[in-house]
Amino acid sequence: MDRLQVMQRLILEESTRARLFKFIADPPTTSLQRLKGLTTGSLPTFIDVGNSFGAPAIVEDNIISQLANNGKRMKMMGDDTWLALFPSQFHQAFPFPSFNVKDLHTVDNGVLEHLFPALHEDDWDVLIGHFLGVDHAGHIFGVESLQMVEKLDQYNKVVEDVISTLQNESACGRLHDDTLLLVMGDHGQTLNGDHGGGTAEEVETALLAWTTREQTHPLPDQCEPSSANNVGFRSSQEEQNKPIICDFQQLDFAVTLAAILGVPFPFGSIGKVNPELFGLVTGSLQPSKDTALNSSEVDCSAAEWLKLYSSILCLNCWQVNRYLQQYSKSSLNGFSISDLDILKNLYDDARSFSNEQSTTASSARVTMSSLLDAVSRYTKYLDAAAALARFKWTRFNDEFMAFGIAVLFVSLLIQLKAVRIFSVIPPMPVKIEDSYIFPLKEMIKSGYNFAVLSAGIFVLVYVFSGGSITVSAGQFVMILTGGIVIGTSKTYLFRRNLQTSKKIYKIIMRNVWREDLHSNFVGILAIIFSCIHACSLLSNSFILREQQVVTFFLVSLGIMDLRTALQQNSKVLQATWFLILNFILRILSEATLSKDMVLQSGDIKPGRPVSPYTSLLQQLSFSLLTVYAPLILVGYAFMTKLSRSYFPTRHLKAIQHLLPVTYAAICLYWLVEDLENLQLKAVPESIRLFVRLQIPRGIYLCILLQIVLILLDLKRTVTKSEVGLKRIFEDASLALLGVLNAVVLLLLGRQGPLVAVISGLEAWCLLEKQSMYAPACESQRDDKAQIDYSSATVQWNLFSIQLFFCTGHRFSFDGLRYAAAFVGFDHFNIYRQGILLGLDTFGASHLLPIIGLQLLVSRRHVLRRNASDRFYKIQFSQTLLMFQLLCTVAATFITVCVAIQRRHLMVWGLFAPKFVFDAIGLLVTDFLLVLEFLYTTSPTLY
Repeated sequence: MDRLQVMQRLILEESTRARLFKFIADPPTTSLQRLKGLTTGSLPTFIDVGNSFGAPAIVEDNIISQLANNGKRMKMMGDDTWLALFPSQFHQAFPFPSFNVKDLHTVDNGVLEHLFPALHEDDWDVLIGHFLGVDHAGHIFGVESLQMVEKLDQYNKVVEDVISTLQNESACGRLHDDTLLLVMGDHGQTLNGDHGGGTAEEVETALLAWTTREQTHPLPDQCEPSSANNVGFRSSQEEQNKPIICDFQQLDFAVTLAAILGVPFPFGSIGKVNPELFGLVTGSLQPSKDTALNSSEVDCSAAEWLKLYSSILCLNCWQVNRYLQQYSKSSLNGFSISDLDILKNLYDDARSFSNEQSTTASSARVTMSSLLDAVSRYTKYLDAAAALARFKWTRFNDEFMAFGIAVLFVSLLIQLKAVRIFSVIPPMPVKIEDSYIFPLKEMIKSGYNFAVLSAGIFVLVYVFSGGSITVSAGQFVMILTGGIVIGTSKTYLFRRNLQTSKKIYKIIMRNVWREDLHSNFVGILAIIFSCIHACSLLSNSFILREQQVVTFFLVSLGIMDLRTALQQNSKVLQATWFLILNFILRILSEATLSKDMVLQSGDIKPGRPVSPYTSLLQQLSFSLLTVYAPLILVGYAFMTKLSRSYFPTRHLKAIQHLLPVTYAAICLYWLVEDLENLQLKAVPESIRLFVRLQIPRGIYLCILLQIVLILLDLKRTVTKSEVGLKRIFEDASLALLGVLNAVVLLLLGRQGPLVAVISGLEAWCLLEKQSMYAPACESQRDDKAQIDYSSATVQWNLFSIQLFFCTGHRFSFDGLRYAAAFVGFDHFNIYRQGILLGLDTFGASHLLPIIGLQLLVSRRHVLRRNASDRFYKIQFSQTLLMFQLLCTVAATFITVCVAIQRRHLMVWGLFAPKFVFDAIGLLVTDFLLVLEFLYTTSPTLY
């Protein structure tokens, strides 16, 4: 508002033509959901967030379809999402690609190119211009950035020019003698420029309505209480100079626009026709307190307008009532009979009262009083219907939720038993069949049998009940799935393999369910911390402070390791640096070396009390110390390790040459951007375009080639080489880490290298600390072969969560860094951009730590003398399962939390995003762990 001076001028100087509203959205506040809500008048569900990329066409009835079906010519220009949602409804469209958030001008310039010529044409009835510069500027640079200010100033000038053009054509009989201008935002923005949640900054935006018609009749102040609730009458001279700002629910926009344009309401709308906007267009406006409402002329005009508005609300109520009745009949989870009865009583009361008063009214005064009462009753019904819809449609299916939670807990039991089985398998060549460890065939057979049994039981119950017991298709699928889960879990949890020798069976079953925790106190403490962390997810306060919680647990375990190091006089330096690096990462996380710091380091702010040379020197020094030097250091570390590798591949030299080229290309990519941003040297447009698009694509191809070479040579090496598996997989993991780390750094941007150096040193300290437990490992008997990985795996899991926050991410949809999806590309492809966005979001916190698990096992495995490859595979499998168990425990508890807190005020802003991120993260983790398990342990564990 401060930068859009034209809005303030209009509502103060042309108060009979203009009105400003607080435009309030319903979460989620992603762009596609808001467009869907604005055009259908419904409440988009939370699952619609998944359609934010590659939006499908809207099949529900909507205002755009109604306008097209009733012969209204519509012209659209701007965001191409409109064309995806409404592919055939527009008379003429000028779409522009909208997903490249780094592009602030293409869409806006395209709109301006077609907007002003269209204002002088008469080939349209509705004109839509969707600007995106402010949204993209917020995502990339933040709300308080110079780019945001420049965009708002540009929009201020655009609105002024549009109004000037409309005024010049507003004379009677001219092109725009009856034109309504609506300037609005579909959502707000946080201070970081993001949106998607349900905070006040995200759901509140503005709507300016301005009409070319002069207003002649006032709107009775009694008919709309929202004005008095929000601002009230302007009684004093000081208040006369302040604009009246009223609330306008975005839910009400579709029906209000339909009423103004004279088309049917969308079938699924549950909104209410807004009286202030409707009155502004139909010739009425709320007066000041001093307006004489008792004059016969004003009274008669107000009564006539109230008749019109009352009839509109009558149709509005009939449409909402029809939709709710139809929805309850056809939906599996419709409204309850008691809820419908309450709404029906309100609806019948409004209709009967209105009919009675319309037939008995004898004077204008009585008619006006009765009409005001009718409007109040209609409004009460519509508000109750909207409130009921908001309440019911944010409730998930309780049966499915309980079933999902039960499946998660069953999976926890299965994973727990699997971890314990791998911890007691002897390293000696005792014959244990793989089918005992994972009886896949029997689990499939048992699951099938139980599914058939469940279906048979249901059919019998249905037949004997005479068809009175019915279930939906979803419930029937749940019955079948439940049978499969029961059958497979029963086979794994309680099966006894008769082919397994009696001795081995007793060894395993004696230890599977028994609490034989390792004597290491740090391991016990790590398990306790892991349980506390999972339980803390039941609290919104701890979810908000999860980063601090994770750091606290890491530091606590690090202090215990330091105590052990001092007692053994071993690895004291590594244990100390582990604590120091944790504090450094904590500081970096608070400072969030993200877009705000990049901006502060990359923009030359006007008016700084320093010379340009000093400012330039500071920025160059900052980039050198935090970007290029760490990046070179990371690349050099991987190259040094790879040159000493025992990983004997024929393509090793090719990988050794490609890896430094990859890191050098990243340096070149950022260097050209810095030369342009710092204005050190004018870079030709052709070179800039090549560097911006072709170099990242070349990096992607180079990385993909190196991954293929590593995996192919790893398979060949495992089958033919005499080198131990531990050494082979350790070197292969380092090579993969070096390659994948490059693409992750490219997507993370300039804050990535410094975080990579510090987190890499922390990971090295964590690995080096494992040698402190060498005496315990060497002293164990070979028939037990139990190495306690609990402390190391828990710390590695907490370290991966810490990386998520250190790289500038957070558990919210407005924290997704869409710019990373367009590194090297200008055009949107859902699969390509989805993969890049996933690598940016989950690369540092999931992909790299899971590959690094090989190093954790190798470091412990080297401590055992004469350990076989088979023993290494067993220990590695145990570690993978333990890491998976920790991730599943956290996901299970956040699922329980979401189920409990589904009515919480912060469900959209906190709990639901956290649940979605953890659920997707668990799927990514499971997929990567299964791939790693199959690749490293195939064809058999023995």
